Amino acid sequence: MELIKTEELRPYIAVPVQVGVQDASGERAPLVSRVIQKAAICPDGTHIRLYFDRRFFLAVPRKSCVTKNEQEWMAFDQETELSYIVRKEEA
Repeated sequence: MELIKTEELRPYIAVPVQVGVQDASGERAPLVSRVIQKAAICPDGTHIRLYFDRRFFLAVPRKSCVTKNEQEWMAFDQETELSYIVRKEEA
């Protein structure tokens, strides 16, 4: 399986997005409106960090299976059975 690269998230950087996490049963925390400032690989190389500012970020496992289209990027982590959702906000 190919690891997630930061370049994949370039279309979602510096634009209004909704971010959320969903478990395997479909239970989802409410999507939160944010602007991702940058995407970077964590020091040990296992996660992509989506930074909302200098201190706060969401860590997505790089081994996750990604599905995407023009409006949404979703990564599913088989180990934890969590889906990480990044969706562009409609203008």
